[in-house]
Amino acid sequence: MKEEKIFTDRSEIHRTYMCIYGTLGICLLGYLAMTVRYIWNTHQLPWLDIFTEVLLFLFLASTAMARSTYELHDKELVVISSSLFRTRKLAIPYSAIDGAFHFKVEPIKTIAYRHTYRMYGSMDKREIWSLVYNMPNTDKVSRVLMKASEEFWEEFEKRLPGRIRVSQEEVLKHAYYHISGADLKKNRNRAKKAAAAAEAAEAAEDARTIEADARPADASAPAEPAAPQETRPAAPDTDAAETRPAPAAEEAPAQEEAARPAEEADTPDTPAPAEKASEEKK
Repeated sequence: MKEEKIFTDRSEIHRTYMCIYGTLGICLLGYLAMTVRYIWNTHQLPWLDIFTEVLLFLFLASTAMARSTYELHDKELVVISSSLFRTRKLAIPYSAIDGAFHFKVEPIKTIAYRHTYRMYGSMDKREIWSLVYNMPNTDKVSRVLMKASEEFWEEFEKRLPGRIRVSQEEVLKHAYYHISGADLKKNRNRAKKAAAAAEAAEAAEDARTIEADARPADASAPAEPAAPQETRPAAPDTDAAETRPAPAAEEAPAQEEAARPAEEADTPDTPAPAEKASEEKK
């Protein structure tokens, strides 16, 4: 359903600008009459003059016919700008508006605007106000240059109290808040990336801490002298002494067995005494 218009304001034509543009138009007509007279007398076409006159006529016509209309709706501001060549329409939600401050020419811009729209009549003599708003689904801001009546600004302030016709610093503070990515509703992807980067940095820091704790102490550091310990004589192990066989007892049978064949090999065969006596009798 289309929203109803709550308040509408249109461009005004000031008498001073009307006189200026009227004078320029009369001069252009005089230039055109001179060109026609030259063509009539010489039967030649001065193409440079004709081209210049056409450009001047288009410029004056587009400038003098430029009009703007501002409509306050329930949830958005609608700005319509029409000229000789085209008609442009902008619908800006109130939630995306950072504020409006008095426009002044700056040699160096305080903030970078994605777009600047001059949505006011060239023949309107009222003050220029800069309306800054956030572009949807981006971290950019744009501005609209407007000329409106006092009644329009008062009605606009009821929709956005504390943001209309305030200082430039106050408006840019809200714009910087949007550009920085702190607005989570309009910069969810950026917030997710920042959170992921923070988690990765925290995990890397934890891993670095664990690695430092697990690393052994430096070998080049001087070792602390050990505390002297008291030397006490060890108590004899009675159980081992009882169960362990004496080494002499174990080695005796082995020595006897080794010595026995040696004695048998060294002693010659001697006859028995009975055999010796029988041999003597014979």
